[in-house]
Amino acid sequence: MRKIAVLGSINIDYFVKLEEFPQIGETITAQQLDLLYGGKGANQAVSAGKLNGDVTFFGSVGDDAIGDDILANFKEHGIKTKYVQRVSNVNTGSAFVLSNSEDNQIIVIEGANKYTNIEYVESHLEQILEHDIFLLQFEIPMETIEFIVPILAENDKTIIIDPAPAQRLPRDIFEKCTFILPNEHEARFLFEENLSLEEHLEENPNKIIVTKGEEGVYYHNGKEIIHIPSIKTKVIDTTGAGDSFAGAFALGISEGLSIASSIHLGMKAASFAISHQGAQTGMPNRSDLGLKDGSYNYEGKI
Repeated sequence: MRKIAVLGSINIDYFVKLEEFPQIGETITAQQLDLLYGGKGANQAVSAGKLNGDVTFFGSVGDDAIGDDILANFKEHGIKTKYVQRVSNVNTGSAFVLSNSEDNQIIVIEGANKYTNIEYVESHLEQILEHDIFLLQFEIPMETIEFIVPILAENDKTIIIDPAPAQRLPRDIFEKCTFILPNEHEARFLFEENLSLEEHLEENPNKIIVTKGEEGVYYHNGKEIIHIPSIKTKVIDTTGAGDSFAGAFALGISEGLSIASSIHLGMKAASFAISHQGAQTGMPNRSDLGLKDGSYNYEGKI
């Protein structure tokens, strides 16, 4: 198994359960409030960690009690936290998640994640380069992404980017990535070129892997566009579904699985997650996905 490094965000999520989302100017009563561990980077690390991946986290928390709790949670899931930065006089990142049975809306407050910057990466570069597979997202400064990706590429590392929240990815950075995991909405923001999704997939075989919710996942294998259907499940909470997919996909790649098998493993993890409450709390372990023997292979059958 190769070593996974997650360079990303850490948040505490204020999870508000609603029947319907409020309209502008409307005041409604929520059904429930929960405080849950979150942040796209942290979620993806936990996804891979709960599947017994060899995961190290690089990122930042505040010098507050929430930061202490988050680090303890990481360790509970086997994630190495030695290089997580504690930022003085700054709050740990936070997010307010409004969720009903069908969808969610999220407001993110950057907090300490702002300090996962170039200076931080430079100070840990030697330790970062000890890892093999890198999982990055867009909830840390984009300058950090633009700084580290060329270095990772020069060192022949496997670079996986989940381009969320949606924004454009500079072409030179895109070309250096190994895999990019947008959903259908995020895929529209990747480039300025006026090409269809199918054309983007064809031009980037085995690189762009697009998740389309209930439709499943699409990518080009060098010969044709491959569609891997979704796994039907009862939806309880969609929060963290994409992060479950990304973490499990990275885990599959770290264990030497094919792209198709890694995608399907990610889909199984996401399917399990949306049938349970909470982002990290709903993520599966190996036995939940039938990985008791440590092997997995997808051959086009659900």
